[in-house]
Amino acid sequence: MPASVLARVASAFAEPFAGTLTHPQLRRALEAGRFYLRQTTDSDGTTLYRLFHQGLADHLRRHAHSMQRETGQGDRGVLLDRLLGPLGPPEARDWDAAEPYLLRHALQHAADANRVGELLVDPGFLLAADQVPTSAVQDCADANRLRQIVAVQEATRRLTTAPGHWAAFALNAVRAGLPELAVRAANPSSQAPLTWQPRWTAGRPSLGQAIEPTHTVVGAFGGAVQAVACTTVDGVPVAVTGSRGGAIRLWDLRERKLLCDPLTGPGAVSAVACTTLDGTPYAIIGSYQPKSSYHGYLTLSDPAVVEYTEGRVHMCNLRAAAE
Repeated sequence: MPASVLARVASAFAEPFAGTLTHPQLRRALEAGRFYLRQTTDSDGTTLYRLFHQGLADHLRRHAHSMQRETGQGDRGVLLDRLLGPLGPPEARDWDAAEPYLLRHALQHAADANRVGELLVDPGFLLAADQVPTSAVQDCADANRLRQIVAVQEATRRLTTAPGHWAAFALNAVRAGLPELAVRAANPSSQAPLTWQPRWTAGRPSLGQAIEPTHTVVGAFGGAVQAVACTTVDGVPVAVTGSRGGAIRLWDLRERKLLCDPLTGPGAVSAVACTTLDGTPYAIIGSYQPKSSYHGYLTLSDPAVVEYTEGRVHMCNLRAAAE
């Protein structure tokens, strides 16, 4: 353990459960026991202390268990509380502040205290910690649900090279049928809530089934997207997006690319909807400027031109735009 963790947990074995040791007190204790200690360096450069022999560790562990049975001291729940205390309350822990040691061993301490579920419903822990093995939840009362949470963590970790891991976790949680977990992920205590928060999905894997990565970036460009609608053009799934700058873009969702150069309107696009009339796919578009409103529609099969007139509806051909 690093000194910062030792200072928190040592007092859990005192009577009554005292406060955190002061730095001088901890240094004196480490100096007194230095003959029995080994030191190594953790990934963040801090010094780790451990007993020099596993036999000594096993002996002291048996003594600690005996003391707990006789006096009630050294309760494992108290130990876990001391470990996690500096991170904040259970519903708003800041795992970015956790020592590497704590991220590696918090789950085992939680298992010793029969509180594994408390950590696994915390998206901050799941995003900061190593992959949780499914064996860690097999003895829990709600093991099926916790296994799905572990699957959500695994699916999200596959996307760690992409930005927005909180968003990826929230989306995977919704698809797994875990809306409360998704809400926590979309509203992290350590940062501002996500602008886009997933609420539901059309399909989700069955209980215990591994979850595949659920989203990808179709394309990127400057400016905010304010409206999106999807349709199919000659068997090709197409998304129509409208931006604040007035650009209308047609995306091939299968190939993840633009179908044509952006089409433009007189103002910010505020709404897009798709339909089919007499076999021709259309996108109806609402746009606005200050003191004016415009409506238009793309015909997905005539020349790909969008004409806007205030107070009127016009069309442009989406099928032609897709060719």
